Amino acid sequence: LILKGNCNVYVPTGFTPNNDGRNDLFKVEGTGLVDKFDLKIFDRSGEPIFSTTNKMAGWDGRYKGVELPSRVFVYLITYTEINDPVVRTLKGTIMLIR
Repeated sequence: LILKGNCNVYVPTGFTPNNDGRNDLFKVEGTGLVDKFDLKIFDRSGEPIFSTTNKMAGWDGRYKGVELPSRVFVYLITYTEINDPVVRTLKGTIMLIR
């Protein structure tokens, strides 16, 4: 959890894309005051798997339309907040659970 003013950006540590309506997407929450946003997800070898600049978008655990198996992935998020030009960076791991 990153706290700065009124911005509470939350990055989950895992997700289960099994179409049960709960945790089906890896999605960054608390982005209401986020202005510029960039999310990149990589596999363990550093290959890019997913990328978006849409703070409302999420990753469904697929790569080129194919469901990936359970494993750990790395994320890199850069963003700025509204009325604050400081670029913030978050990085860590996410567990895809099937």
